[in-house]
Amino acid sequence: MISKKQIIVFVGLLMVSGMQANNGFQKPSPEKIFKKLDSNKDGKIDKEEASKARRGNFAKNFDKIDADKDGFITLKELKSAIEKRKNK
Repeated sequence: MISKKQIIVFVGLLMVSGMQANNGFQKPSPEKIFKKLDSNKDGKIDKEEASKARRGNFAKNFDKIDADKDGFITLKELKSAIEKRKNK
């Protein structure tokens, strides 16, 4: 039979290992994503720059992220899109 103490130790170990797994990979900040994709450093991301994103569906979701529909994604629009995605 498993004792209460053994269960507590086991749960504690699971929690610690889960925390370590989470810390192994952190999603990049919106600023870091933006800086990487804004290859010409004009302060906005166009469709060509978005198509060069190696991860995620950035180019596919371009029109959803471009809130003001001007053909460019600003840092503000990117932050807003990421925040909306977190809240789903």
